[in-house]
Amino acid sequence: RPCLEGFDGLDASLLRSLDLVCAGIGKLSRGRFFHATLESAAPAHVGLGSGTTLTLALIAGADALLDLRLTREQMQRLSGRGGLSGVGLHAFFEGGVVWDGGHAVDPDAPFHLPSAGACGPLPPLMGHIPFPSRWRLALLAPADAAARKEVATAVPVPDPRSERNKSHTA
Repeated sequence: RPCLEGFDGLDASLLRSLDLVCAGIGKLSRGRFFHATLESAAPAHVGLGSGTTLTLALIAGADALLDLRLTREQMQRLSGRGGLSGVGLHAFFEGGVVWDGGHAVDPDAPFHLPSAGACGPLPPLMGHIPFPSRWRLALLAPADAAARKEVATAVPVPDPRSERNKSHTA
């Protein structure tokens, strides 16, 4: 990887995405290069948006270093994120608590692609509540990946096709 060091422990699909981001930045920067070293990362696939945050941080760092002057929309397209939900993108740019309008999906589909696999414009930001500056937040989570999965699977996920949830998916 010409621009990334210390990224090898990440999920294979995220590494492919970051390689594409580096290639895109290389094209936009007209041959100017950058080097990024990852010292630590939040756990993947636990609902923290760590892949989106890492991808956008890489883009924002290259943008600042190479003076690319990218807009939010350009950063979103380059990241390949936000295809189904823009929460991670809006949270990166705005901070605080955010919610978006999402995209229309087929409620009868057996599954939906993750944001990285779906293309489309950034869903509209529907609301934003900034955290008060005096608040300090801490996230407590099991260090063991198996324990994190056990906690995540203990929380029931509502079926969007159930009658109770029909009004929320229309």
